[in-house]
Amino acid sequence: DVTGLRSDVTELRSDVTGLRAGQEQLRQLIDDRTEMLRQELNRAVANLGQRWGLMTEDVLRQVVKAIIQETYGGAVREQVIEGEQFDCVVTDGQHILLEITARANSKIIRRMLQKRKLYTQYTGIEPTRVLLATAQIHYTVVRRLQELGIEVIQPEVLPEDAGEEGA
Repeated sequence: DVTGLRSDVTELRSDVTGLRAGQEQLRQLIDDRTEMLRQELNRAVANLGQRWGLMTEDVLRQVVKAIIQETYGGAVREQVIEGEQFDCVVTDGQHILLEITARANSKIIRRMLQKRKLYTQYTGIEPTRVLLATAQIHYTVVRRLQELGIEVIQPEVLPEDAGEEGA
């Protein structure tokens, strides 16, 4: 009888050890699946945000074009120069470059300078104004752009995490 009980206890211990190992495997599987779902959700949200930003940029571009052309009789030209897309408002002989983007980081500084230079080289006309319209930009980038003569149009109140300076 005692031998049978010892055998049963040994078998139960073995079963418990197996159950613990199985439980650990299930925990790991759940953790892995949870991480995978988190990453998928992050990608989906990022893609949605990017599409929303592109649609917003397009709508704003159309609004500016309609206002300038229909209200002020100016022309809005969309050009591609050396692979760069330009929106240029021409009114009363003044050429105004306009860049519209949902989010701008420090890389926009060089891009705006390059666009101004390309436009001047291609057309022979120095833009009267260069404007950047963006929903999200770091204040240090705004300051630097303004120092370079580039006007920044941004929301009145920026969220606390309004862009990354060096991103």
